[in-house]
Amino acid sequence: MSSTPRYSHADTKRPDGCYVQFARVILDDDNPEPPDARDDGFWPSRDPNAAGYVGEKELPNYTAWRAKARERMDAWKRGDWGYVGVRARANCFIVRNGMGTYVSIESGGVWGIESDAGDDYLNQNYREQIAEVKDLIAAMANPTYEEVK
Repeated sequence: MSSTPRYSHADTKRPDGCYVQFARVILDDDNPEPPDARDDGFWPSRDPNAAGYVGEKELPNYTAWRAKARERMDAWKRGDWGYVGVRARANCFIVRNGMGTYVSIESGGVWGIESDAGDDYLNQNYREQIAEVKDLIAAMANPTYEEVK
């Protein structure tokens, strides 16, 4: 968890407006399921009804694919890789009459990403999460106010 407060205030000379900076947030996925429980088809199979079915054309590669899946599973068990989630955090600074308020908004995130997937893939998911946060911010432009009694 971040120690950043949800909001705080500051005097500022900035003009009125809303200033947004995005940050990529990578979190450990706390789902303990092993890779083969998360992915139907993790293990290559000769069964045509199985998710990991290896067709006749690919059958010569079956043993190599099975060995590769075993290596991947063993690496997961050793802790060489795990699953993470990617979120976008919008750090907003809202200014009105010389007083600024900091507010942070986070996307729901994309989970179950392999930690060694590479920056390109993580950034692709991050960009999708930025779009989600932008939609959240846009939705706040026309709020429905309700008073808690």
